[in-house]
Amino acid sequence: MLSNSDSIFQVLTYIKSHPKSIIISATEYTNAVRMFIDDTVAVGNAQMYFPDHEIVVTRMSPEFISTNSNLLDYFYDFTKQNDQSYDELWVTTGHLQDSNKYMVELSFE
Repeated sequence: MLSNSDSIFQVLTYIKSHPKSIIISATEYTNAVRMFIDDTVAVGNAQMYFPDHEIVVTRMSPEFISTNSNLLDYFYDFTKQNDQSYDELWVTTGHLQDSNKYMVELSFE
């Protein structure tokens, strides 16, 4: 079984590696980016992170942020922030069953 951070890492790596199959949506917040992937994508702990018609919010550890800074900086560039400074990462996930999409939102603080 994958750990929580392994599952999130797996999803973010998939999104970065498959940009043409991802929908990136603007958010009303300057420090966040929202993405949608097909719910047919194999995801570790899918039932935990992508429950039907619910959201799950996970605060990632400082170790996850420092270990994966290059990957996270890729997503940070999609926000409307001017600086490259963030200390916290919140990951919101859910399954939009009617749309057959998994939603992933990253909020950088």
